[in-house]
Amino acid sequence: MKLPMHFIITCLPAIAGLAQPNDTSDFRKVEYINKNFYKLYSADFKNALELTQWAAQTAQKHGWKEQEAFALMGWGVVTYLGGDYANVLPRYLRALEIFEALNHKAGIVAVNNEMAVFYHKQNDLTNCFRSLDRAEKLAREIGDLEKLGTNLGHRGAILLRRERYQEAKPYFLEVYDIRKKTNDSVGLGYVLLDLAELAAHDRDFDQAILYVDQSSDIRSKIGDRYGLAVNAVTKGELYKQADNIPLAIQWLESGLLQAKEVGFTDLVQHTYKNLAEIYKQNGNFEKAYHYLTEYNLARDSLFNVEKAKAISELQTRYETEKKEIELAQQKRALTQSRWLTAALAGALILVMITLWSSRQQILARQKQRLAMQEKDFQQKLTESVINQQETDRARLARDLHDGLGQMISAVQLCLQQTTKSSYEQAADLLQQMHREIRNVVFELLPRTLSEEGLVASLHELANRLNASEKIRVNVNSRQHIRPDARIELTLYRVGQEWINNILKHARATVISVYLNEGDGKYTLTIEDNGQGFDPKILNTGSGNGWKNIQSRTRLLHGEVFVDSSPGRMGSTFIVSIPQTSLRQVA
Repeated sequence: MKLPMHFIITCLPAIAGLAQPNDTSDFRKVEYINKNFYKLYSADFKNALELTQWAAQTAQKHGWKEQEAFALMGWGVVTYLGGDYANVLPRYLRALEIFEALNHKAGIVAVNNEMAVFYHKQNDLTNCFRSLDRAEKLAREIGDLEKLGTNLGHRGAILLRRERYQEAKPYFLEVYDIRKKTNDSVGLGYVLLDLAELAAHDRDFDQAILYVDQSSDIRSKIGDRYGLAVNAVTKGELYKQADNIPLAIQWLESGLLQAKEVGFTDLVQHTYKNLAEIYKQNGNFEKAYHYLTEYNLARDSLFNVEKAKAISELQTRYETEKKEIELAQQKRALTQSRWLTAALAGALILVMITLWSSRQQILARQKQRLAMQEKDFQQKLTESVINQQETDRARLARDLHDGLGQMISAVQLCLQQTTKSSYEQAADLLQQMHREIRNVVFELLPRTLSEEGLVASLHELANRLNASEKIRVNVNSRQHIRPDARIELTLYRVGQEWINNILKHARATVISVYLNEGDGKYTLTIEDNGQGFDPKILNTGSGNGWKNIQSRTRLLHGEVFVDSSPGRMGSTFIVSIPQTSLRQVA
C-alpha cells in the first residue's frame, strides 16, 4: 500500500533509520532529505521518488536555490534507477545550472558525477568523459574525498565495461582506500563489487564471492535494499561464470525478486537477460523463451541527449511562463481597472508575439529547407567522390593484376627454364616486381573483402603486417551477420587508414582490432600501446587521412571517437555505423 506524502515526510527518520531532526519546518525537512538522500532511497526506493520530488518543488517554491539543486539531483538519480530515462537529464541540467549560478563547487562535482553515469548508459562517451574530467578536477581542488572516490569508481567501471581490467584496478584500489578513510559504508559496498569483478576476471571466484558477501554485510546493516538486490544479481553472475548453474539460477532469481520489490527497472531488465541466456545454454528453452520475452517487454530505448536538453529548455520556459501568469493574476486582483488594462495589454502583446512567432517560424522553415538542400548536395557530392575513388581503385587493381601481373608471370616462367646466372637474377628481380604489384593490388582493393568479408580481410591485413616481425596485430570479432558491402568497405578503409597512422606516428609494438555487432550498430575498435597524443591535432594536420575517415563515416551516419592524451601510453579509436545507415543514405 502506498503511504500518503504527509505521513512519509513526518516519518522520515523511521523510514531511513536515522535520528529525528530537531526543527520540523519545511526547510529542515528538505535539508534532511538532501543530506540523507542515498540512505533514503537505499531503505525505500519507491518512496524516495516522492520525497525528492516534494523536496525539489518545496525548495523552488520558497526560493531555496542550493536545496533545490540538491533535491533535483536526487530526483534525477531515482528517476534514472527507475528507468524513466526521458526525465533524467532535464533534472540534472537544471541542478547544474543552479549550482553554477551559486558557484557551488561541491554541487557541480556531485551532479557531473551523476551525469557521467547517465551519458555512459546512453553510450555518449564524449559527454561522459567531459563530465568526469570536470568533476575530478574540482573534487581535487576542493579536497572532497567522498566525491573524488565516486568519480574514480566511475572511471574504473567504464574501463571494466571495455575489459581493460589492469587499467581499472588502480582506480578501484584508490577508491577502496578513500572509502575506508572516510568511513563511507555505502561507497565501500560499491567498490567491493568492483573488486569482485576484477577477481572474477582472474578466475579467482572464491575471492570474488567473498568480496560480494562483505558488500552484502555492509548493505544489510544500513538497510540498503537496492544494494542487496544488486549484490544478489552479481553473485548469480559470478556463479554463472564459474559454471555453477544451479547456484547461478538461485541467486539471479532471488535478485530479480528483490529488484522488482524496490522498483529497480534497469536491474530487472538486466536479470531477465541473464536468466534467458542461462536457461538457453542449459537446454530449458521454455524458461529461456519466457525470460527473453520479459526482457524484450522491459527493454528501454536509448534516450537522445539533445532531446533531453530541449525538454529541459521547455520545462524552464514553462516554469517561467507559469510565474508570469501567477504575477499577472495577483495584479489583476488589485482593482477592476487594472485588470482590464492588464487584459488589453496582454491581448496586444499576445497578438504581437503571435505575429512575430509566425514570422520566425516561416524564416526558420526557409532556413531549414536551404540547410537540408545544402546538406543533401554535400552528401551526394561526397558519396560520388568516394564511389569514383573506389571505382578507379578497382579498375587499376584489375589492370595491374590481369595485364602487367600476368605478363611478368609469363616472363618469369620463361626465365626459370634457363640456367644462366644473369637470367636467374632477372627472374629474382621480376619476382620482386610481381610481389610489389600484388601488394599494390591489395592496398587498392583486397579481393578477400568482396569474396569473404570484412573479418577475413582484417585478418589478411594483420597477417601481412605481422610478417614484418616489427609489430603484432591481433584481430577479434563478435560479428554474426555480414554487413552490407558499403558498410564493410567503409569500416575497412577507415580501419586501414587509422592503422597506417599508428605505424607512422605511434611507435607501437602491439595493435588490437575488435569488430563488434550489437545495439543496432557495427563497431570497429582499434587500440595500440604506442605513445599518446592530443586528439585535437587531428583537425589541424595537413594530411587527408583524418578527413577521409570523417567523410566516409559521416556518409553512413556513423560516429568516430578517439581517446588518447600526451604522456599516456596507448590510444583507442572507435568507429560505429548504424545497421540502418544505408536506408538513411538512400
